Amino acid sequence: MSESGDILGEWWAPSTPAIRVPGLLSMQSRPPLLRLLGELDPATNAGGGWQMEASYSFPLIHGINGADGQAVTVFQTGGTVVPAVSMSYFKPHQTLTVRGAIVLGAHLDDEVSSQIIETSAQLSGLDHWIGVGTYATDHLDGTAEDEDGYRWPVVTQKAGFGPVEVDRCLSIRTVATYHRESMHDARGTVYEIRDNAVAIFAYREPQPLATTLEDIRILMDLVTFFSGAPSWLQSREIMLSVRPAERLTVLDVGHRITELPTLGELKDRSLLYSSEMKIEDVVQRWFAFNRDVGRSAIHVLHASHYKDGQYTETEFLNAMTALEALYSALSPTHQTMLPTKIKKFAPKASAQPGSKPTVPKFRDPFLGEQLDALLSWVGVDQFSRVVPAEKQQAWVALAVKARNDLVHEGHFKTRLSTSGLGALTRGVRWLLNLALMKHLGIGDASLRGSVWRSRDGQAATFTTARYLADALD
Repeated sequence: MSESGDILGEWWAPSTPAIRVPGLLSMQSRPPLLRLLGELDPATNAGGGWQMEASYSFPLIHGINGADGQAVTVFQTGGTVVPAVSMSYFKPHQTLTVRGAIVLGAHLDDEVSSQIIETSAQLSGLDHWIGVGTYATDHLDGTAEDEDGYRWPVVTQKAGFGPVEVDRCLSIRTVATYHRESMHDARGTVYEIRDNAVAIFAYREPQPLATTLEDIRILMDLVTFFSGAPSWLQSREIMLSVRPAERLTVLDVGHRITELPTLGELKDRSLLYSSEMKIEDVVQRWFAFNRDVGRSAIHVLHASHYKDGQYTETEFLNAMTALEALYSALSPTHQTMLPTKIKKFAPKASAQPGSKPTVPKFRDPFLGEQLDALLSWVGVDQFSRVVPAEKQQAWVALAVKARNDLVHEGHFKTRLSTSGLGALTRGVRWLLNLALMKHLGIGDASLRGSVWRSRDGQAATFTTARYLADALD
């Protein structure tokens, strides 16, 4: 593996192990990309691999790192075959986007066969969230020699918090490491020490790889939620202890969250501390909430993208879909914990087949009319669950039709403005933000403060956020 983390080697699909293709796994991209010179499985391209462009996906790809011969397994990839310029001189090439995990050390057949007993990972944003950073000291705990023969100062590992009971034992440990010499004075050398938080899952019973990867993703989601920026693997690897005794390295876990266009207001860490709760309690509640709701809450918070200075109707429809899915996925116990007015935002189908979703009127008639008009173009069935991957194309097509119909109908044209839809989209997301923070035990005063500190200059967005904050009373 190069200093950049990229892996140059040979790759193949487990179904066709005899067809090996040279390529580069680029870890600098987010998500990572696997660029291949040739086709892993020519059968995926009806044109023989050079006559036409074709799309495909591979649930699993095996590889060998050309630098050290280490086995590599890549999960959940997809992309397009680009045809060759000339069949005589060039091969077609493929670029695969990696949506799942990347594992070093073994050729795995799936995400369930490996039995994991311990996981350790460093996540960006975790240090700041638990309140550790960089400090100076004139005392070190000796030195240690690295693999190149150099001796470096070392310091002792310190406790962070944990274990937290989340069906597994989660601990956060702070590992203090030498950073640099900062100054020299009469006392001698003063060293700058950097604290790095490491998340450790120690399982009572061996767990499949899929479980430990999901645990890491849920923790990343939590750090993202409070930090206002996507959390990534800070050290670009997760260490797994496997039974029977061996170790695997995970370079990437696959991400639900790739950008946060609207959550900059949550960077104030006082939101957490004002709740007068221990971080352990917040972590425990978050994991319990995720077990009941799955990915719906995260989808509605982070799936909408802000492009070219505007939101689209598609993003708003997706946000509304995920919000309904969130509520329907809640257990009866959790449903009673949400404020009554939040429940009303989930569109409900009436008993009559083919009827339209009904949504209560906002006190602001302009926003209420926009919402009602937009929802009237969407069938009841579209609100049953967050759209599965295999149906996303059909969902986008429906949203495009709705947008075109609404824009070209004169009496809707002035009502469904881009800024109005953006305000509604952000409003729905803010409502769920507030509901989640209430669920995590953060007080009402802090919730209101998180809304008033919004740095978004759009008047429509600010008005919507104020209205939704009032709706929680």
